[in-house]
Amino acid sequence: MTISCNRDGCDRTWPRDPVLEVECPSCGASIGTKCKRPSGHGGNFVHPHGKRDRLAVDEGHYRECRREPTTSVVG
Repeated sequence: MTISCNRDGCDRTWPRDPVLEVECPSCGASIGTKCKRPSGHGGNFVHPHGKRDRLAVDEGHYRECRREPTTSVVG
């Protein structure tokens, strides 16, 4: 399953969610596994923790978005 950027005008895709390329600092989920709730339950209904997403960004797993720059008209 591939993951696509959801920003308008970007066509970037990844073979798996870049957030899964780092360990989660919140719940301890290892690389390649999804986050868990404090109860220990996991699955497709559990969203990645924000700190994990931020770490993936900081470590460069998302890279630069390829969307077209917006232009503004001054007039």
